[in-house]
Amino acid sequence: MLRILVLLSLGYVPAFAYLDPGSGSLLLSSVVAIFASVVFFIKNIFYKLTSPRTLLSGGFSSRGGAIPK
Repeated sequence: MLRILVLLSLGYVPAFAYLDPGSGSLLLSSVVAIFASVVFFIKNIFYKLTSPRTLLSGGFSSRGGAIPK
């Protein structure tokens, strides 16, 4: 796989592509939004798994919170 990547990167082919400032801004904001969403999603799962209320109750409800007893 690495060999193929090296061989492809050695060849020079002009791209003839143009990104105007609006497209670049859209792409950059999309990447930032996806990254932030992934961070908060993982943080939410981590906090739910390490929450004392979740550990004591023994699980999650379908609403996303811990099951109250």
